[in-house]
Amino acid sequence: MANEHWCSIHQQPFFKKGNMKGYAHPIKNEAGDTTGWCNEDARELKEKLDSGEIKPTKPVSPPLQQGEEPMEEKMTKSDWEERNKATRKSIERQKALDCAVNFAVAKIQAGQDIKADAVEKVAVIFENYIEFGVK
Repeated sequence: MANEHWCSIHQQPFFKKGNMKGYAHPIKNEAGDTTGWCNEDARELKEKLDSGEIKPTKPVSPPLQQGEEPMEEKMTKSDWEERNKATRKSIERQKALDCAVNFAVAKIQAGQDIKADAVEKVAVIFENYIEFGVK
């Protein structure tokens, strides 16, 4: 199977993964160290799309008319509520952890013995207090 993203200059395939915005490949020196990146040329990709040599992975929207704004995907109210709920829970857990750390530091500074299970209990109690308002 031929690679549809091929660098004819360096004779190697382009790739795209993670947060990469486009296809690219590293340029390496004789020692094998990456010295730069070769990015797939957008004009080359457009020519391949226009000729039908490759097909788009996502549907291509029609070109915008002058003065027209691109449409964005809108999050629904329930999407935002779920996202906010997850964010609040994360913040509550972080506050509970901070409280447990402060408890442990205070015990150590006072010269008292401290055990891991005591710190964990403080974190759980504080998390419940934040979430439910009770011990």
